[in-house]
Amino acid sequence: MKFDWMDQAIRGTIKNFWKVRDGGKGVTTGKTLDPLVGIMIRTVRESGLPNAEVYTGRNTSQLPGYFRPHKSWDVVILNDGKLIVAIEF
Repeated sequence: MKFDWMDQAIRGTIKNFWKVRDGGKGVTTGKTLDPLVGIMIRTVRESGLPNAEVYTGRNTSQLPGYFRPHKSWDVVILNDGKLIVAIEF
């Protein structure tokens, strides 16, 4: 099956989340969910979207907002120039 790797990756991500969070550093650095971003990127790459573009950087994942001129998202995915998803973890 195409996404057999996902179960193990999610389990590892959850373990990492609590390890970083219990250490106290992830709460202030915002790094607790970085492995989840990696899962999202791999899922998009393997999903068959031929022209998918994944943006995760602070300056590259900004979209116009209703209440403010722009909002940075954790993951923004475009395919053929159309917004597929914007995710805030």
